[in-house]
Amino acid sequence: MNRTLWKAPLLAALVLLPTTSAWADPAPSELVQRAIQAEGSVPYTGLRIQHLTRQNLSLLARMRIFLQDDHNYRVTMEEPDTLAGVHLWMKDNKANVYFPGQNLLFQNDNPTGSNEAASTIFGLVSADPQALQRNYTLRILSDAEEPKSIVAMTPCYVLDAEPIRGYVTPGHRFWISKQTYQVMKEERTWGRGVAPYFSSYFDDYTPQDRVDTSVGISRAHLNSVQLQHDQKNSFVQYRSLEAAEKAIGGKVALPTYVPAGFQLHSIQFATLFGTRITLLHYTDGLNWLFVSYRPKPNMFLTLMAGAMALGLVDKMSALSYQAPYNYFGAEVHDQLLYAYGDLFPEDLQRVVGSLSVGS
Repeated sequence: MNRTLWKAPLLAALVLLPTTSAWADPAPSELVQRAIQAEGSVPYTGLRIQHLTRQNLSLLARMRIFLQDDHNYRVTMEEPDTLAGVHLWMKDNKANVYFPGQNLLFQNDNPTGSNEAASTIFGLVSADPQALQRNYTLRILSDAEEPKSIVAMTPCYVLDAEPIRGYVTPGHRFWISKQTYQVMKEERTWGRGVAPYFSSYFDDYTPQDRVDTSVGISRAHLNSVQLQHDQKNSFVQYRSLEAAEKAIGGKVALPTYVPAGFQLHSIQFATLFGTRITLLHYTDGLNWLFVSYRPKPNMFLTLMAGAMALGLVDKMSALSYQAPYNYFGAEVHDQLLYAYGDLFPEDLQRVVGSLSVGS
């Protein structure tokens, strides 16, 4: 046999092998890692749609996103009408929020990231992939299981995350771009085969070389609250309990009950006009639990009393209502305690009940 002819099938196989392997689905854990590594790596503009069901209410939110990277982006609310024009943006990982009705700007000078925005608006796959694999069964769905795998003209892998302890936390599905590994869509459900109560997806998605994330707001009559370290108004994040307690020179009260699988992720302190608000972030690798407490009365609202404060409270409440979380709050010993997140209200109540905070 001609030696060249004998080699031809082998050479063809070797040439085709990388192409064939490139189209093979990655393992679920590998897909998670690729999605985490790809976060914020593709500049784009897009329109993100969110549908949230609260009992018999169906809520719709629309927002324009201008993203350069995961530390520099802008989100502008378009719907509902009550929130139209509200801007959330990150500049060098420092958060800013603008409320147009009150011409009020909160401007943070401390890098804090934004766990809540990342996990709801951008479909964060995991803040802790090891915890994710401990607490959830991960599968990449076939076309037969999920035939609608194209989002905003983008072919996607569909990753399913089912809680191993049953649906005491929601299960999630992520539509992850096969090309860039960006999260194009997310759904959350309280049971296998149960319709999702939350869906977030791109209706329009346009990758670009460079995105302008700046916000043009009028400086005339602007009410500005500057959040700066070691000033009367500040917002600071710590990634460990030790660092947080060292910063305040005392103990940070933690709940003695936290649902199975959840662990402390970070601690934030917001100080507004003499009122310190403590915010604890917990995650089980996929879902979130937020615990907050502050003294009453809230001097922040007292000093911003009047029509502006009332409008601001309405805006903040509306923003909270659009987030896919359950809530529970209580007043104990002149302290206001809150827990909210991806848990049933009964679990949130138990978390709050286990929190001991001095007056």
